[in-house]
Amino acid sequence: MAHTGKKELLIDWLRDAYAIELALTQILDNQAKRAEPFAHVQSRLRGHLEETRRHADTVKACIERNGGNVSRLKSGFARIFGEVQSQSLGSSVEHVIKDATMSAAAEQYEIATYRVIIRLAEEVGDLKTKQACEEILRDEEAMAKWIDAELEGLVRKTVEQAGLQ
Repeated sequence: MAHTGKKELLIDWLRDAYAIELALTQILDNQAKRAEPFAHVQSRLRGHLEETRRHADTVKACIERNGGNVSRLKSGFARIFGEVQSQSLGSSVEHVIKDATMSAAAEQYEIATYRVIIRLAEEVGDLKTKQACEEILRDEEAMAKWIDAELEGLVRKTVEQAGLQ
């Protein structure tokens, strides 16, 4: 899409972020259901699902405040991550680990996206969008850090529960 100005570029990136957040609500809901054997993982995923829903509402408000709408959403993120996730699940032993690695990738993508939006908001002089996205960025960075800290132990627990030798 050709942009006529900085504000249109900001709105386009906000739409992308909104589409990502919407896609992740379904992905996180599915992951939380599959994580039932791991109560602390399931709890954290449910908490992040609620954060993600709030993020979507916040980003939608930023779009609308800037004169945009959410009717022209891009769905590439949802399609790519949804297809990869559904094709990669394999055995039940592996699904929680694969979900964690997919979530780690998604968090890094979100972090990069919000950093771009924050910079564009600065360029446009939109302090409200900048501040809102800085708050979202903190949530995404915290989730990425949590996944990183949990991954090794999750692998160990999964292998133990499956009785693999």
